[in-house]
Amino acid sequence: MEEHAEQSAEIPKHHDFFDVYRMAIEDLHAAKDLGQKIDSFYVTIVTLLLTADAYEIATTRFDIWTPTAATIGVALIGLAVTARWRQGAGNLYQIVRNRYAWLREAEDPEKHPEMAHLRVDIFTQEYNAVYLSQKRRGATRTASRQRSPLQDIGVSIFYNRTVFLQNLCMTVFLAIPAIIGAATYLNLNPSLLHAIARALP
Repeated sequence: MEEHAEQSAEIPKHHDFFDVYRMAIEDLHAAKDLGQKIDSFYVTIVTLLLTADAYEIATTRFDIWTPTAATIGVALIGLAVTARWRQGAGNLYQIVRNRYAWLREAEDPEKHPEMAHLRVDIFTQEYNAVYLSQKRRGATRTASRQRSPLQDIGVSIFYNRTVFLQNLCMTVFLAIPAIIGAATYLNLNPSLLHAIARALP
């Protein structure tokens, strides 16, 4: 009787914790969906800003400074938008990463034997198969080079791509007004342009 009562008392415990585990998975998926929506929103804004820059490039004759001033204004807005995007994506990534860590801890058979009883270990399997292999590859790199947060274990390849796109956008926003400004300056100073042409082999 006592043994049967103990087993009956353990069943709600198993299912109660598994319900928490399942809710954590649902929250994880909701956070990832939010991340995709955030990326889509900021990509749309950045695309519109780059379209404005493309129009300036296509219509300018490099004989006045107005296009340079316009692209500088677009660049300032673009840099602010991209910085905001980077902050939001970084915060959300840390939230997702923490939830993955919690789910792996929830699958630890030593801390939660009830989960081992239910054979729940999908996130632990994924972690061992994907992220530990990334850590081993990273360990073969030069030891003197300091590891950045993007090289830490558990980094999502999708977040790496987002960061790459953000850095690329910042570079483009800075490069466009610089190129238009340099071209306009050279066009308004033909003597300097001729001197450069003569200096080239």
